[in-house]
Order: sequence, then structure tokens, then C-alpha cells
Amino acid sequence: MLTIVIPVKTTRNLDEFIEKNLWWLTWLPVIVIDSGGGEKLQLIANTYINTHCSFWEARKYAYELVETPYVMNLDSDVIIPNDYPAHAFKLLEDPNVGAVSLFFEGMSHFGVLEYGISIWKTDLVRKLYDFDAKMLPLDGTCECTYMWRKLWHFGYRVQIVDPYFARHLRETKIYPKL
Repeated sequence: MLTIVIPVKTTRNLDEFIEKNLWWLTWLPVIVIDSGGGEKLQLIANTYINTHCSFWEARKYAYELVETPYVMNLDSDVIIPNDYPAHAFKLLEDPNVGAVSLFFEGMSHFGVLEYGISIWKTDLVRKLYDFDAKMLPLDGTCECTYMWRKLWHFGYRVQIVDPYFARHLRETKIYPKL
């Protein structure tokens, strides 16, 4: 039902990522596109490809290999909350919902939902995903903002699974709640 796509490029905390996500990584199909640093994922992945490419090229390549109706984008420094996929599937039953995402716990990303812990309808993400940071204006647009805008432009919504938050493994600055 769900395939996990993990692009990897010089990751930190990979041991903790594997340990904390092990149940998901062994239970679901996993596609890893490794541009360096993700060799340990080779033992877990159903499909492991070592190639030098950008994150966005890795994602696009991996989407073409997905054989399930849903795909989870998972950055190699994010922990999946326990019940997130089950709740996401319920939201994705709505034909107007194209993706489900989360905010990071204790971290501010300017109020933008994260792309690197989002679950999509596979056919839709294949159709819409054309992100390329080299083509974007220097206005601070990130992959997250770009894809949520694109989803909305094509008549779909992104939903959040409340009250779940994803945990990011890098050192983060904790921002006070306003």
C-alpha cells in the first residue's frame, strides 16, 4: 500500500534514523537513492541505487520505481511518528486530498509543512513533481512551498495529521511558542 522513498546525500545520524524507523523500514517497501553516506540503508532497502544526483533528481527517479498506490517521502534525518501513516491513509481517501504532511516537533520552518515526511498518492506525485532548485527564483522558495503551491494549483489539498509531529535528527533551535 505504501512505499518509502529515501534520497540520501551526506547524512548525519543515520544509525539513529535506522534504529528509530526500523519497524517501518523492514515492514514497507523502501527505495533508496544514495548520493553518498547511505550505504547502511542498502541492507534494508528493497531497491538501492548508488548514483550521484540532487535530492530532487533522486526523488523523481524513485517515484518511477514505486509500485504502490501511496508513497512516503522520507528524508534520512526524520523519525516517522507511530500512527502517522494510518491517519494519512484515512485523509487520502478524500479525492480532493493529494498529500498529507506534518510539522517538525520543536522546529520552525516558517510555518511550512514538510515535504520530507509527506505521504502522496503515487500517480499524483509522479504527475506533479518537477522541482528543480536551479530553476527557482532566489525568493526563499523551498521544495515544500513549491510542491504545496503546485498541489493547490491543480485543485488538490494537503492535509496535516494533528496532533502528530515529526522529529528531526539534526541539532535544532527550539523556538518559543507564540
